[in-house]
Amino acid sequence: MSKAYFYKAKALKKLNNMNDAVIYFEQVLRLSQDNYLAGSSLYEIAKIKIQQKDFYEAHYNLQRTIELNLKQRKLINYKLFAEGVIFLMKRKTKTGVKLLSQVIERM
Repeated sequence: MSKAYFYKAKALKKLNNMNDAVIYFEQVLRLSQDNYLAGSSLYEIAKIKIQQKDFYEAHYNLQRTIELNLKQRKLINYKLFAEGVIFLMKRKTKTGVKLLSQVIERM
């Protein structure tokens, strides 16, 4: 069932219906026992939130990887990026630039 929600969310995202896509990705997180599927859903939510320039919400969702015990490399890069941007918004430029540099080095 969670795979169906995941693919419906991907289709909604492709149709540029981001709010409904996030709702379906959340359903995947709620129902899925598969760590890969849950991690991919968090990844997609974070991508949507970053595209919408909602960095705090993206960071919050990426923090959920700890409670869900997910360890995917692609999630770490997005987490570093979101934290870096948040530090820049808080005018803590040294820390923000350091985190964004780490993202670039990891790429």
